[in-house]
Amino acid sequence: MGASAIGGLFMSKFYLAHNAHVVEVYGDEAHELTCCGTELKELTPNTVDAAHEKHVPVATYDAAKNEVHVSVGSVAHPMTDAHLIDWVLLVTKRGEQRVDLTPSDAPEVTFRLADGDAPVKVLAYCNLHGLWQTAI
Repeated sequence: MGASAIGGLFMSKFYLAHNAHVVEVYGDEAHELTCCGTELKELTPNTVDAAHEKHVPVATYDAAKNEVHVSVGSVAHPMTDAHLIDWVLLVTKRGEQRVDLTPSDAPEVTFRLADGDAPVKVLAYCNLHGLWQTAI
């Protein structure tokens, strides 16, 4: 199954290996991915039965500053060793930007865009509850 396209741009698909590692595949080719003889599971955003208010990214685009501020959840997501947002990814018309988070970080990020670029969507990965996204 190919990656979905937005405005003619190909979008990444994400796969989970051994319930611990996320693999990003970019492009429109069909892939059957395996790791150590085990097929990787494709992650579908916003499909895990978990508190949406703590997982769905809330993104605000400030066109004047050309910045996107992201808070993970309308209620702040926990950030502990056992339960955290591992990373936040901004997809733009020109590419992607990713910030890795640690338990000592707040579940929020500000991205600065290059001139002429524009945000498309934001994804966040929770180590317990999977992949979450919102369109901008």
